Parts: sequence; structure tokens; C-alpha cells
Amino acid sequence: MADSNANFNLTALVNMAGKYPAVKADLNLKQVNLQQLNFSPTQLSLAGLVKADIKTADPDYLNGDV
Repeated sequence: MADSNANFNLTALVNMAGKYPAVKADLNLKQVNLQQLNFSPTQLSLAGLVKADIKTADPDYLNGDV
């Protein structure tokens, strides 16, 4: 998604076959301006790569790697 305040690419796979979903995701945050998105009262931007492999997305017992 290209936007002047949030520029990122997200690729995600979700498996809903089990009791709890399993999620694999790759997130490339190219630039996110948290102040312009009203998440911060001061200038705060971030960028980075996030890889997640969550085998069970049970809210009481998350099992995976980020």
C-alpha cells in the first residue's frame, strides 16, 4: 500500500482449519508516520521488516516466532 503517511507491503497466509488460526506474514514497513496517523502527539516515524510465523493464534497462549 502506498500512502504519504503509511507505505508498506504485506504478504500474509492464514490457515483457519484448526481450533485457532495459524498465520504467516511478511511485512515491509517502508515508512510510517505515526503522528500524521494520530497514533503519536509528536513526530514519530518508523520503518523495518517483520516476519511472523504464528502456529496457533490462541489469545491466551500465542505460539510462534516474530
